[in-house]
Amino acid sequence: MGKMNSRQKRRKLIELRGQGVSYSKIAEELGSSKTTVIRWSLELDVHIRNAVNLEFENLKDEYLITRDHQVKVLATQLNNVAEELANRNLGEVAPHRLVEMQSQIRKELQEKFPKMEFFRKIPFGGDEAIKKIMDHTDTWEV
Repeated sequence: MGKMNSRQKRRKLIELRGQGVSYSKIAEELGSSKTTVIRWSLELDVHIRNAVNLEFENLKDEYLITRDHQVKVLATQLNNVAEELANRNLGEVAPHRLVEMQSQIRKELQEKFPKMEFFRKIPFGGDEAIKKIMDHTDTWEV
């Protein structure tokens, strides 16, 4: 790799840490000491975390592990279990297992749709501002 300036090295560090490359390998690739790479990583922590998130988003897109896809699969499973449970005679073998499955799938679906919170920005001004924040923070369950 050709000679890089400090800014280019830092950009490369963000990219490589975002991909999960070790400090040692990055230091070797950049021609810098491991100590310098770790120091820069601490300074660039927010950028590295963003790079990790972007890398994860790319992987999700690549493997169709989107939230919408997961919810559709879980909803289909829930419908299948609910239909089977509705058709079951309670005297048949292991209906409790279908109820457990139904409960588990509902729980997973609820985790995909956590509580939504909407906040209003209120200027800071001591206890009164905190009270206003508490009075004006709305939470809805979906």
